[in-house]
Amino acid sequence: MRRDWLWLGIVAIAFAYIEAAVVVYLRVLLYPDPLQIFPMVQPSPLLIGVEFGRELATLVLLSGVAILTARGTWGRLFRFFFLFGLWDLAYYGWLRVFIGWPKTPWDWDVLFLIPVPWLGPVLAPMLVALLLVISGLVYFSLLEHRKKPVMDPLPLALGAIGVGLVLASFWKDAWEVIRTYGVQYFQYYVPTTFAWPLFFIGWLLMVLAAWLFGRSFRGIEPLAQSLEEPYRPA
Repeated sequence: MRRDWLWLGIVAIAFAYIEAAVVVYLRVLLYPDPLQIFPMVQPSPLLIGVEFGRELATLVLLSGVAILTARGTWGRLFRFFFLFGLWDLAYYGWLRVFIGWPKTPWDWDVLFLIPVPWLGPVLAPMLVALLLVISGLVYFSLLEHRKKPVMDPLPLALGAIGVGLVLASFWKDAWEVIRTYGVQYFQYYVPTTFAWPLFFIGWLLMVLAAWLFGRSFRGIEPLAQSLEEPYRPA
């Protein structure tokens, strides 16, 4: 199993290299200074469509690796957590190697474009990614030790609220710009203030939910056919 995790890590880091390389190409082509991406340029409709597709393809690829390398719904979900989190952390690491950006954890970035631009200092997505990596490793380890989570609504509710607040902190500026000025105003907009209180409340709820969810794991019968299947005697 340790070899599996090693290769999963290599895949996530290698894919992060590809993702970072594409972003470097875009920055060099679209911006006079690739270290300064605000205000955002107004790309062509073709480029926006391709970028949307690239983001969806990223999620499909990471999900596919998780599905092909783990058994059962829980195992695949936990491996996706690990892959996505490590990919995101390695992505910023490669950008730092390629172009010396981000210079600090407080540098602003455009995280995704679906459904609106996600805006925030790079520290914010890195904290979420770190939580995903740790959670994925711990939870999958519990599965390997013949344990399975009990469906407790409390951590699920706390996690859902936390995720919603974190997403709101990333989307807040974009929604305000679109509502007030329209999409075209992004070519003049430079973000300055991030909704840190909203983010940290959401992130701490996610941490609490992750801890409670981890405590819900209970032992299952030995000699099961898979990590997700109940024991069936011959």
